[in-house]
Amino acid sequence: MPQGKLCDPSQPPDDLLRGGAWAILGGVLAAQHFIGDDFGMELFLRWFSGLYDDVTLDSDKWAAYMRAEEHLPAQIQTQLTTLAYGLRRLNDADGTCEGEIKVAEQKPGMLKGTFLWRFHAEVGTGGGNRLKYGSYFTGYDLLHGSNKDAGDFTIEGQFTVQRAGPPTSASTVTYDQLLYTFNDIADQNTKYGTDISFARMSHNMSACMGLTKRPKDYRLHIKWKAESAVKIELGPSDKAPPLKAFVNQ
Repeated sequence: MPQGKLCDPSQPPDDLLRGGAWAILGGVLAAQHFIGDDFGMELFLRWFSGLYDDVTLDSDKWAAYMRAEEHLPAQIQTQLTTLAYGLRRLNDADGTCEGEIKVAEQKPGMLKGTFLWRFHAEVGTGGGNRLKYGSYFTGYDLLHGSNKDAGDFTIEGQFTVQRAGPPTSASTVTYDQLLYTFNDIADQNTKYGTDISFARMSHNMSACMGLTKRPKDYRLHIKWKAESAVKIELGPSDKAPPLKAFVNQ
């Protein structure tokens, strides 16, 4: 039997180990209920079940949860502001704009179209000891950072740029029909020894419980719509601010 394994998957687990594994899982879920939240429990159980490869969550419940995250609004505002400077350059016809931009209408002083903007986002970064030890309790802790390989964090929607006067003068960029998507991979964070140990324990529990599937990483996409339009005012002498660098976790 490989070192670190309590149960041999090729053999039926005995009743003592089976009962112990169910008791441990019950303790984990109880802790998640009292210390964490139902969203973390949902993400964990999807991983523990081993049944999922790709999951999209777009319910009103998840939309409200992501809107309530305290760190995302500032990140989104920063990114939309940076994009606004690029769109103003396009409107002034003196530059290019990053992102996936499709222009639907353009005339002197006005530009309309659609966009897709991608960046790395982080949630739940104020979780105290979670930063040192890792955590499987809240949904925010489990998500932590968007994953580049899964698509990172995206904003898509419509834009309108209106210029008050000649090129380089003050402009207003309005975003509408915004859709946010947090793309991630539900897996163990190898930065934390506790995550590695917990993942190993979870595989052992699954085997001891006699389950046919083992915990498995899956791609995760959480989608929600903005509740209102976003308007960015740019002065005539404004320069694009530097972006905060978020390291992909």
